[in-house]
Amino acid sequence: ADLVIPTDQLLPFVTAVGDGVDVALNRLDVYIWPQARLHPVNAAKRFLNCALGRTDLGCASLTAVPHAISGRALAQLGAAALSVPPRALAQAIRAGLSVEAVHPVDVIRCNAQRPGLNDGRRSRVEQLILGDHLEAIDWVLSETRSARGGLTDLERRRELLPDHEHPARCP
Repeated sequence: ADLVIPTDQLLPFVTAVGDGVDVALNRLDVYIWPQARLHPVNAAKRFLNCALGRTDLGCASLTAVPHAISGRALAQLGAAALSVPPRALAQAIRAGLSVEAVHPVDVIRCNAQRPGLNDGRRSRVEQLILGDHLEAIDWVLSETRSARGGLTDLERRRELLPDHEHPARCP
């Protein structure tokens, strides 16, 4: 680990899990200024949460530390699921586990810059996080068996289009 988080900042996550929350997330929105909301990583986090029907989570994600996971969630998801944190979050939400953004901890300001890893736009870390979110979105699409991930198409009447003009559909 490359940053120290004081015990009093970790306690709310442990307490939340003790009180029945299965996945307790860092409420990062408090520290993200308006311009940074457009950053690709923040946009990906928000979009995934929106696609999962959890706009209340904002930019909260298992990608960000600190977070806590209950034993129940770990048993249900499996430890291997945590290798792609956004997909694990999607799986937790779709499984009906209790997921909450419980406490803000500013890990943005103290995040170490590592040359070649996370030192600016299109860094390797950014690419990894975006790829993880794309994998999570792909998982949501496959689970909902819908090209729109279960989101409404409003009043569009796509059935009136000739078959060759229909948008791609998930199998």
